[in-house]
Amino acid sequence: PMQPTVFGADVLEVGCRDGRLLAALLAQNESARSATGVERIPYWSGESAGPAWHTSDAEGALELHGDLRTLEAFDPDSFDLILCRDFESVFGLDDLEVGLRRLYDLARPGGECILHVGCGSGDGVEAFGSGYGFLTPTSWTMLMMRAGFEIDARRVSWRDEVQHARATNRLPFSSDDERLASSVTFRLLRPWEA
Repeated sequence: PMQPTVFGADVLEVGCRDGRLLAALLAQNESARSATGVERIPYWSGESAGPAWHTSDAEGALELHGDLRTLEAFDPDSFDLILCRDFESVFGLDDLEVGLRRLYDLARPGGECILHVGCGSGDGVEAFGSGYGFLTPTSWTMLMMRAGFEIDARRVSWRDEVQHARATNRLPFSSDDERLASSVTFRLLRPWEA
């Protein structure tokens, strides 16, 4: 729904799971130029009960890396599109701002970043997990902007009534919109710098 530009793009997916989304982006008619995936565990090899498959069967330039430290090896301004479907499972709370800034640095000026993040329910602070237990759409927005991104679009998913009641008890000073938000998908742009 965020309609990122894929045609001719160098794509990075952080938390790529088994890498099949990247393979699909390379195989479609107006495809990406290259696709690189980084994940904690190489699920594509069958580890942790992942669905093993032969990545050599993928069309185009597909690279998959089973170590998050690989993110530090990439040159700045390397990717036109960065995807992350579960930010909090990739970056721990201690690495939150450093991780966002690293994604910003890896995006080319004018590049896009699609990030999906969870919103905390106020259950407490967690090192990993949805909104780290306390982040709301407003705090996520502030963090994205502090990393340097411009927010082009955001899409909010809402909690059900039971989850909203729990969040209301645990986040009494937040607005209803903040407590109702279950997750947010951001379409971020790295601006052209002067």
